[in-house]
Order: sequence, then C-alpha cells, then structure tokens
Amino acid sequence: MRSMFKRCLGATIAGTALLVVGPGAFGTASATNVLSDKVTFSAQLVPNGPGTFNLQNMSCSLVSDGEPTPFPCQVSGTFMQSAGTSSITTTVQSGDGTTTSGATLTFTGSSFLGKGRGTEQDAPDPGTPPQTYPCIAKYAGAISSSGVMSGTIKVKESTTAP
Repeated sequence: MRSMFKRCLGATIAGTALLVVGPGAFGTASATNVLSDKVTFSAQLVPNGPGTFNLQNMSCSLVSDGEPTPFPCQVSGTFMQSAGTSSITTTVQSGDGTTTSGATLTFTGSSFLGKGRGTEQDAPDPGTPPQTYPCIAKYAGAISSSGVMSGTIKVKESTTAP
C-alpha cells in the first residue's frame, strides 16, 4: 500500500511540474539567431531630395556562413537624415540570394551603428522554390567627407531557417 502511495505521489508531482513549466521545457532547445551572411560594402551617396540619398554601389562582397569563397554582390538602398534621426534601407543581391533590411542609425562623428529587421531569400537549389524568412541586420560603418558610405551588414537568421 505504501509503495502505491509513493507511485501516486510521484506521478502527481511530475504532472504538476509539467503543468507549471510546460511541455516545451523538456526536449528540444529553442531556436536562436546565428550569423548567416556578412556583407562588406562601399556606396556613393547620391542626393535624391532633402535629406534623402540613394546608395550607388561601388564595391560589395558577401561571405555566407559555411562558404569558403566570398560572393560578389550589389548593394542598393536609401539613406535618410532628418532632425536628429538617420535611417537606412538596403537590398543586397548576390549568387547566394537577396537580403532586404533597414535600421535606424546612431552616429558618433562620421561613424554609425544600427540594428533592424528584414527578410532573407537564399538562392534555391535547382527545382525548389525560393523561401523567404525573417532576419536581423546589424549595420556598422562610416561616411567619408566625399559622401562615400562604407561598412558591414551582419545578417543573422534563426537556427530553424534553411
């Protein structure tokens, strides 16, 4: 009788623990964000209205996670400045795929940092449709006195992305 009581008590405690912490607490780990691509770019800022500049690609190289050889790429987008706020939107196209993202930038002198969200679409394998999934983009760089923006974009994706 005593052993049956212990088994019932053990089952009750285990069931209560499962209710308290939830079924996701046991088993697989949750998804995390990992570095997918690192883009190194240089673009001329071309005026396009008050406080708005288009990025005209000068050089672009993309290193994809797990790939030994960098991909040549093209960067395009818009840089905007107004009343103490700066932002950027970019599209990077390469043989690895297309990443579109944007961020609010913080400046210290001519150097900037920013973090934002976007989408990444890797080049599909033959016979499979392309997939688009969310990503996080971290921007870092500087703008020269001649209006050239140079920097990096580190693209992170979920470990559950292809």
